[in-house]
Amino acid sequence: MRSHLEAIVAKAAAESWVGVLRLGLGLLIRFFYVAFFRVAFLFLFEIRFAPQHAAEWSFIDARRLDDDVVLEAGLP
Repeated sequence: MRSHLEAIVAKAAAESWVGVLRLGLGLLIRFFYVAFFRVAFLFLFEIRFAPQHAAEWSFIDARRLDDDVVLEAGLP
């Protein structure tokens, strides 16, 4: 039993090579569409939360603690 995607590809190939190209182009566009919005979400997430983390690390630097000591101790 073939998967749904295999059935679509087989149907497109049976119809014409133009169908295969349209299907491939559609899948490629969908891939980049999803990838673009995932990257955009991660970028916005970083803008929102990066200042908080920067403030935490600047506080640690102000106490003049070594980063390795901080990470081993589990301090924020």
